[in-house]
Amino acid sequence: MHRRTYFCSCVAAILLSQLSMTALGSGATQTPVPQIKESNLAKTPIHDGPLTFTITEFKAISVFSAHAAWIKMTVENTSSSFVTFSPAILAIVGRDGTQVNVFGIPLPDDQVLPAPDIDLTPKSHVKTFYLLTDRSEIPAKLYYDQQLIAEIVK
Repeated sequence: MHRRTYFCSCVAAILLSQLSMTALGSGATQTPVPQIKESNLAKTPIHDGPLTFTITEFKAISVFSAHAAWIKMTVENTSSSFVTFSPAILAIVGRDGTQVNVFGIPLPDDQVLPAPDIDLTPKSHVKTFYLLTDRSEIPAKLYYDQQLIAEIVK
């Protein structure tokens, strides 16, 4: 009977730990999303798992009826293994609810190259420059891989 009680206690402990892990994974305990002033973007790294984003420039201009918007940032892999950064899953949602995505990398001949995934080596970083699909109004929410990672405020 002692073995059976011990076995039941072990099974209960395992089930309880699995239940706790599931609750944590489902967002039961969420850390607050950082609010970053637009003027402090270049000084404030944004952490998402093994990746750290530092936005060095986030601009939108209008000249007559033409619009241009871009983002410059450093993406760092803080882990000791390879990590893939995918610009296609970066999204910005402005104050009016309009979603803006990475359009691509500008080339000298006015063409745009689709932004490829980047395999970051362990403990490395890359500086990126991407054209965006549209302008975005501040305040804006920054998403990566379907997760809100920061809010950009005035």
